[in-house]
Amino acid sequence: MKDFKYSGRGSGIPRIIKACREAGVRVDFINDVQNERFTVRYARPKPQTAQ
Repeated sequence: MKDFKYSGRGSGIPRIIKACREAGVRVDFINDVQNERFTVRYARPKPQTAQ
């Protein structure tokens, strides 16, 4: 996900969906119309525990 570059208006959401799907990362899109806020939330990977 480090190399996710801006490439112009309108390409961000489809590109991030594809990148997250390929990386196995859960992504949520929240459209809060009342507060005029659009949020993209990524799930952090679970830390690996030493055994």
